[in-house]
Amino acid sequence: MTTYLQHLSFLASIACTSPGYRGRVEASELKPVRPGGNPFQPGEVLPNQTGWVTATDFPLSPQPFWFGCFRHADGSLGYEIRRWARHEAYHNYRLDLSQNSYVGLYAPGSEPLAHWWMGDVQFNGFTVEPGLHSRMHLLANRKKPLRAHTRRQVRDHWYCFLNAENGDVLEFTLDIQSVGEERR
Repeated sequence: MTTYLQHLSFLASIACTSPGYRGRVEASELKPVRPGGNPFQPGEVLPNQTGWVTATDFPLSPQPFWFGCFRHADGSLGYEIRRWARHEAYHNYRLDLSQNSYVGLYAPGSEPLAHWWMGDVQFNGFTVEPGLHSRMHLLANRKKPLRAHTRRQVRDHWYCFLNAENGDVLEFTLDIQSVGEERR
């Protein structure tokens, strides 16, 4: 059984700050757009919302995520993380791992999935307060740091999938906008 802790829950955007992977965390893959369908003509790049969580250097507005804090029966804390983008696809969907450890967005269930944890690079906790929190790790199942996997270049921009098993371990900055968020 878990207990919701509103005073430790918050809304925040997430930026990836690791060298070679500086960008925003989003739920979009980048797709080239070719004018007139001509593959040899220069074109634009547009984000295509998917159910996979990515890091990208494409200039997107900061995507808010809800971090709901829960205390487990053993006294440990965990977070359920949900995409918080009203009027957009995957609003209120929660982050979870696929069978092959990719981070995806899934419809919320009746029980919280509070197995995410975050802390600084020394794996200490952090104080939940508004503002920037740098050099953070996000861990799945309380022990697996998120990694960059399958980096893809699309014209002048890139994106990579977030994974908990393969790739370079990533550091993040959380930009906490508000604390004390109600349970979603």
